[in-house]
This record gives sequence, structure tokens and C-alpha cells, in this order.
Amino acid sequence: MAKKCYWLDEPLIIGSHEKPADGSVLVIGSGISGVSCAYWLRHHGFTGVSIVDYELEKAASFRNCGHILTGTVESMQALASIHGKETAKELWQYSLQVCLQIEETIQKLGLNCEYAKSGYLCIAIDKVEDQELRESIKILSELGFNSKYYEAPKVASLGFKVTPNKYSTHYSCVIRTLYFGRNG
Repeated sequence: MAKKCYWLDEPLIIGSHEKPADGSVLVIGSGISGVSCAYWLRHHGFTGVSIVDYELEKAASFRNCGHILTGTVESMQALASIHGKETAKELWQYSLQVCLQIEETIQKLGLNCEYAKSGYLCIAIDKVEDQELRESIKILSELGFNSKYYEAPKVASLGFKVTPNKYSTHYSCVIRTLYFGRNG
């Protein structure tokens, strides 16, 4: 039996359009980060917490239906070259702790929101991205994080349509919903 999709079917909550009271807390952004911030402020006794967002349907968490990224939007290779491997490891580990905190909060509140740790797939579209992915996986492995590199045939065997990229001799993929092993 198919579950109701929480992020797409739950109606938006439109609150007051009035200016928040002086001394109250205003959280800007209604995505996972903003809602989490407001929740924890309320949980720790703050009152008068308001959340504002400009166009909810264009917000990051709304567009991606609440996808939580393990790590950062930067590859581990980029993160390590910007901040050094030790800081990159700490940032990556922090993201895993955030995911655990979200999971615990969902369970504690009894939310039916299809939370799953199903991993994710990064796909290179050219030689430069391919090299960055390979280096990122090497660094992730050195730092103790679970991560794997798959050649195009393996990616295709997972259910992705692998097609020649018109800009190079490398391959790109057409992504469709697919669940596979946990990353991180």
C-alpha cells in the first residue's frame, strides 16, 4: 500500500502577515533548517517564535521534498582542499549527527514523513567531475566514511539509464527514483 507523501500532500500553513512582536524570535526560512531551528527554540522555552519565507514552493526543502544531504553540497575533495582534511571530516561527521538528530526527533514526535537513510548517488558528467568523485571517494575512505565508486555499467545495473554525453566521450545518467545502500 502506497504511503501518503508528507512533503507533497501536507498543506502549507499560512500564518499571520503581521509584524512579529518586539522581543520575539523570527526564523527566516521554512525548510528543514528553519523548521528545526524553530522547533528547538520552542522546545527550550522560547515563545513568540515565528517562521517566515518568501515563496514556499521555491524553497530548497520544498523543491527537493525534504531530501537531507549527507556531507555538504561540496564534494569531499573540494571540502578538504578548502578547509583541510581534519575540518572536512568534522563537517561531514556533523552532517551525520544532524541526520541522527532528525531521525530521533521524527520518532519522538511520531511523524509519518517517510524518513529513510537510503543514500545518494553523485554522477560525473565529464572527466573533471569524474576525477573529483574518485578523489572524494578516496578521501572519504581514508577518513572512515563508507563510499563507493561505480563505473557506468554498474550504475546502469542499478536502474539508471546511462547515455553518451553529447559534450564528451564520457557518460551521464538520467536519474529516476531508486533506493540503495546508505552512504556515510
